[in-house]
Amino acid sequence: MTQEQIETGRTYGSSEPVVIRVERRGTKLTIDDGGAAVRLAGRPRGWLERADQVVSSTGLNVNRRGVVYVPAVGEARLDRLVALVATTSLELYDTLLDER
Repeated sequence: MTQEQIETGRTYGSSEPVVIRVERRGTKLTIDDGGAAVRLAGRPRGWLERADQVVSSTGLNVNRRGVVYVPAVGEARLDRLVALVATTSLELYDTLLDER
């Protein structure tokens, strides 16, 4: 198993960088935000249900720890999936800030 951190050039708020983690196990990948959106925005009442709504429209997943992720096989769509996880993570961050 290997891990790579990808800087996206985007930020949560004005300063915290959006970094996407890619974990490789053979040809299987997990691409995630490490839970950064939820960690930085907080967990207002109903946060998980709201998170489910945000990520469901993108085909991604969110777990109870607040990690936005997607499993994949092979490297063919890696750049697109990294961008999608980053964009969705930022959308979740903004949504949770609005809920506070």
